[in-house]
Amino acid sequence: MTALWERRYRAAADDPTQFGWYRDHLDAHVLASIERTAAADGVAVDVGCGPGVALGVLADRFGAAVGLDLSMTAVRGARTRTAALVGVAAAPSLPVRTASCHLVVDRGCLHALDRSMWPAHLAEIARVLAPGGEVAMSNHTIVAADLPSVVPPTLEVVETCSFEEVTGHDHPQQMLGMVLRRI
Repeated sequence: MTALWERRYRAAADDPTQFGWYRDHLDAHVLASIERTAAADGVAVDVGCGPGVALGVLADRFGAAVGLDLSMTAVRGARTRTAALVGVAAAPSLPVRTASCHLVVDRGCLHALDRSMWPAHLAEIARVLAPGGEVAMSNHTIVAADLPSVVPPTLEVVETCSFEEVTGHDHPQQMLGMVLRRI
């Protein structure tokens, strides 16, 4: 999977809008989660950070902001956008201490994973979240009906929202936004 994403990011290095799912803004549910969990001494992690769209906002509101992506090309691009710490890592294994994060943002990692990996990915996110911490997600492969079968018992659903995303598509694409909280 790493080689596939590395090729994709190299091909789109100068224009990430080539990715149909790319958004240069943060969705309302992600911004609301940032506001609820922001802390000067807090830690926020952007999983699948790509070119680092969320990292500037996270760095402004948390003591530490970390971006992780499996593509070195994406990591290099994110490093040009922000002073946040950005490194290479592949889901579902996150190089982050247990219960250390106030917020995890996943705006594109889940939809890139095979469905069989979703429970492990969400369990790993639950592992790194501090109690009361949140994960804010946007994706186009999971629907609200799937949540009970993939969300670990240590996470509770705080919010789900549907919206259409048209960037890079000839037709609108249905997206699901969700926020989960570590119990």
